[in-house]
Amino acid sequence: MNFDIKDMQLFLKIADTGSLTQGAKEQARSLSAASSRLKSLEGQLGTKLFYRDNNGLTLTAAGNTFRVHAANIVKEYELTRKLFSSNQSHGAGQLRVLANAASIAEIVPDILATLLKSDGEVRVDVHPRNARQAIRGVLDFESDLALITGDEDLFELNSIHFSTDYIGVIFPVGHALDRTELPRLADVVKHRQLSIYGSTLKDFISEHVEAAQLQVDFRVLLDSFDPIARLVESNAGVSIIPESVALRLCQKYRLKCLRINEPWAFRQRRAVFGELEFLSFHARQFLNILTRKYFPIETHSLGLEDMLESRSPKAP
Repeated sequence: MNFDIKDMQLFLKIADTGSLTQGAKEQARSLSAASSRLKSLEGQLGTKLFYRDNNGLTLTAAGNTFRVHAANIVKEYELTRKLFSSNQSHGAGQLRVLANAASIAEIVPDILATLLKSDGEVRVDVHPRNARQAIRGVLDFESDLALITGDEDLFELNSIHFSTDYIGVIFPVGHALDRTELPRLADVVKHRQLSIYGSTLKDFISEHVEAAQLQVDFRVLLDSFDPIARLVESNAGVSIIPESVALRLCQKYRLKCLRINEPWAFRQRRAVFGELEFLSFHARQFLNILTRKYFPIETHSLGLEDMLESRSPKAP
């Protein structure tokens, strides 16, 4: 048998999503091409890998067995590819970073400014993802590293805790919150909320609202902080956002910011990545710049290995 690694990757995507259409989309193939490759793979194996019905595709017993072997083969392939790409010269290369909205707004620009000055040839892709999506992206080798906020399960990934951000609320000048020195969550959510669509921060706030048996009205959901700030300035509502973002917006717009007075109103910020030995040169550069920016100067002589947090014992 002569299996194509791309066919295995396609099979795994279909198995993960339960959909030929979605699997084809994630592998950038047409539906007809994906269907043809799947039939060819089943022909090589001499067995059906999926049951097909109106609800989509589900794995057969043979499909479940093949999934285990295919996942191991694809993982070894990706590790080998990364090993050789990390040993390339320090010249032209590519770096892919996944990050949440706050990190893209407040952290990534400064890091990239330094990186691009030292290496004018590197190409960088930065994509917005919430924490769970970013972790999965690194696990699936879709990204070199990710910047996340919160205490998500990192599985077997490495991480560096580089800072802590507090949660605040922005509101227009003259708002009722302006008369509250230390607002509690209950004081804030009684006002209409503006938030980031699909963000882990929105989910985080919703969980604490529910735990406190409160209610929240997310009036508007947007994809970045500046449009939210403009709406808050126009008295359309208030917004619970990271304090680091809030302080910048308060300098740009006629807004005020207060830190929310709750014991859970802070979140750790982490860089997340796979095995250090497989990190590309540019990913290491990014992490070195990040740690030098946020860590005390006396730690700058340490290697990345010395800054790692302990790993989670769980498996994906």
